[in-house]
This record gives sequence, C-alpha cells and structure tokens, in this order.
Amino acid sequence: MQQASSVPLAPFWAAIANGKFLIPQCAVCGQWQSPASARCANCGSDLLAWKPGRGTGRIYSLMERLPAEPGGEAIVVAVVELDEGPRMLAAVRARPGVADAGKPVAAALTAERSPEGLPFFTLSAS
Repeated sequence: MQQASSVPLAPFWAAIANGKFLIPQCAVCGQWQSPASARCANCGSDLLAWKPGRGTGRIYSLMERLPAEPGGEAIVVAVVELDEGPRMLAAVRARPGVADAGKPVAAALTAERSPEGLPFFTLSAS
C-alpha cells in the first residue's frame, strides 16, 4: 500500500522511468537532499532543484523480508546512503542473507516500485 506524501516526488519517478536518477539540491547552500525532502536539512531553505545524481551508494541499515517460497528473492528494505551524502529509503533485490550494511548498491532505474512504494536498488560489485 502506497501512502500519500506531502513532498512532490513526480520529478524523481519520471526521471527513474526514463533511466535517470535525480535528487534535490539546495539552491542556497548546495547541499544534496533525500528525494523525500521538502526543505534543506542543512540551512532550512525550501529552494530545492532536481539535479542529476549518480544513483549509487551504500546500504546504511536494512531489514530483510524473506521470500514466500524457498529459493525466492528476498526484498531488503534499506536506508541507502547515496554517494552525494543524503540517505533515502529503498528496496534492494538480493538473495537471502547476501545484503548487508556497507555493501555498495546502484539504482535499478525502473519505474517498478516495491510493495512499500520504494524504488529498487541492486547490489553492485564496486
């Protein structure tokens, strides 16, 4: 079930559907923000502009939801720390027990969302 958000995420999802990763950057202090941010966490400004991001980061913390069927795919609900600095909620596709804090991830760049309404990331080699 997707919950309504007071933060307009349409630019984020439109970019993902077009194979791009956008995140907000404060127009006042330049600090990168989580896609769910309505204000700058650094200076409090509401002047945020959607800019291209790398779409990569590391798992900061996680909760693994085990697959319903043996051998199935686990969905990991994670806080991902983006390489630009901010953290965001995401779903990581991985075999059970493989995802762990500190592992590198990359945005899947697909409009598909997890059952929680989160963007998908995948484990990456680097």
